[in-house]
Parts: sequence; C-alpha cells; structure tokens
Amino acid sequence: NEVNKISGKNIKLSETMYDELQDAINRAKAGSKSGIVEVVNDSEFVRMYPYLKDLDFLSPQEKLVLILTEEEHPISEIALYTGGTESSIRAMKSRVRSKISQAENIPAHYRKLKIFKKSQI
Repeated sequence: NEVNKISGKNIKLSETMYDELQDAINRAKAGSKSGIVEVVNDSEFVRMYPYLKDLDFLSPQEKLVLILTEEEHPISEIALYTGGTESSIRAMKSRVRSKISQAENIPAHYRKLKIFKKSQI
C-alpha cells in the first residue's frame, strides 16, 4: 500500500512537470516565431534583401529559411536558428520552391536561387 501511494504521488508529480515543460516549450516556440517576424520585417533586413518584397506570399519563417539557404547555411544551422528540426526545414524548403515555382508574375531569375539547386535539397 505504501509503495502504491508513493508511486501515485510520483506519477502526479511527473504529469505536472511534463505539463509545465510542454508549456515552457510552447512559449519558447511562440517567442521564436514572433522574433522571426521582427527580423524579417526589420528595415535593415528588407534593405539587404529587397527581392523579398516580390515574395510576399512566403511566410516570415519561409523568408528566413530562403535567406539562410541563399547564404549557404547548412540545414542543421537553419534548424537551430529557426527553432525547427532538420526535417521541418527540408519540408519548408520544398514548400518555398513550390510556392516560387507556382507564383505568377515572378521574374524567371528567381528560379535561379540557391534553394533550387540539387545540393540544397
């Protein structure tokens, strides 16, 4: 009986700790996304990458992944910078390529971006 009581308390404590950890992770992710929005909308960032104005159909996170790819950062670093995983970054790069390829009124030179190169896939 005594072991069962202690075990039950540990399970409740573990559940509480797990919930608190998940809440902290969710807050960190939300903060990371709002930070990405601030970076991508920063006037200096826009000045450095003016062609992003033509790609307003991309999300702020997709724009950041595009820029980091253009600057030849490896997927592992991009994942670290954006708070994603390597597989989520690969998926996002695929989405960016698809969106740019399907976009109307986008100059052809956008299809020469490094994100379209085989080594970046």
